[in-house]
Amino acid sequence: MRAIFSHLETGAPLVPEFFAGVAGFAERRSTCDASRSGERVNRARNFIRLHATEGIAPPDVARHVGGTLRYLESGFRTVLGTTVKAELREARLQAAVRLLEDIETPLGEIAARVCFGTSGGLMNAFRRRFGCSMHEWRSIRRR
Repeated sequence: MRAIFSHLETGAPLVPEFFAGVAGFAERRSTCDASRSGERVNRARNFIRLHATEGIAPPDVARHVGGTLRYLESGFRTVLGTTVKAELREARLQAAVRLLEDIETPLGEIAARVCFGTSGGLMNAFRRRFGCSMHEWRSIRRR
């Protein structure tokens, strides 16, 4: 029995050490995906900028870039500190600003053209984002 536990007294390893060289490594899919989240978010932002006024929703954006909405939302929070829905809203508001340059376009029509749902919803979002009403924005720009 003493021979079995002799390694405890001498400090010698029980099994001889074996070293092997590394020929390469395999990256896990989750690691690979995390490293590309910025690329995916950029593709999503470009898609949003091009199609925000066509009635797309966050699931449409996720489908376009490939992957789930949950994964895309995580990437947006990590890379931009925002959400897909907020990015869509911002793109629609920017489109509304461009349409406000035409003084003749009624506000209700602008809301419909930027796919904002209702003119009241657009007006509230506009005031929260820019600090003034759409009417005030137009009158400031006319001067």
